[in-house]
Amino acid sequence: MPKKKTKKEKQEEKSKSNGQTQELEMEDSNTDVDAPEEKEEKENDTETLEELSAEDELNDLRDRHLRLRAEFDNYRKRSEKEYSRLLQYEGEEVILSFLGIADDLQRMLDSLDGENSENFESLLEGITLINDNLHRRLSALKVEPFDSEGVKFDPEIHDAMMTQSSEDHEDGVVIQEFEKGYKYKDRVIRHAKVIVNSKAESQESE
Repeated sequence: MPKKKTKKEKQEEKSKSNGQTQELEMEDSNTDVDAPEEKEEKENDTETLEELSAEDELNDLRDRHLRLRAEFDNYRKRSEKEYSRLLQYEGEEVILSFLGIADDLQRMLDSLDGENSENFESLLEGITLINDNLHRRLSALKVEPFDSEGVKFDPEIHDAMMTQSSEDHEDGVVIQEFEKGYKYKDRVIRHAKVIVNSKAESQESE
């Protein structure tokens, strides 16, 4: 038969039971306090990551915008430059077709020069008038011939057809011109076809 507990023993058991209950309540209370804090920290971390992601995306969009703007500015400048060049030199093809006629007339004048016949004189006068008129029109279009004989050979404006040796000229100087060169405004549109002096040929022949 179990021993009957005294009143004192019952009070001690009750006190222990109450203590354990209080400890459990405190643990539960601490758990309840910690849970909102952890939740708040997680929410803050999520918000920070979202802000960083949005900022990175904004910076990327800004960079792309700046690159596109720079590319567009470069394209616009190139287009304006090309358009300006086309306007400035739009008549080149027409002018070049005139130059062939001028060459033919000049050859005719050169071949007729010195003839004494009246027919030749009349023909010479007519061709001279046509030639002068043609060059006046070319001049009005800002097309001008440039002289090459006696000038140092320059590959930027001359095409050397051949070389000859002459003691009367310096080495590398143009001694004869087959066809005149022409400039349109500030640009060479046709090189002069020339013969260039080469003293090296004279030295080799000696």
